[in-house]
Amino acid sequence: ELIIEQDYKVKAESATEVVVKYNTDIDEKSDTFYTDNGVEVLKRQRKDDRPEHNYYPCISMAYVKNEEKRFTVRINRFLSLKLIINLCFRY
Repeated sequence: ELIIEQDYKVKAESATEVVVKYNTDIDEKSDTFYTDNGVEVLKRQRKDDRPEHNYYPCISMAYVKNEEKRFTVRINRFLSLKLIINLCFRY
């Protein structure tokens, strides 16, 4: 198990969008990832190639996985999430 902790501090106007993109060696062809809704972890699927159709709410964590590995990101604020190649968070 490898644990990495990273903080992002951004000073910007309130209408600024921040994107954090993580690339892993977990299967890039997967259209499945998991997010929580504050109560339970839900399986999410990429719907199509239109970005606006693929955002999901995320309360505290999200992950992608395969048979051998799992990449989890814990967050401390509500955000939207979409699967691009692996995982892309939008604050």
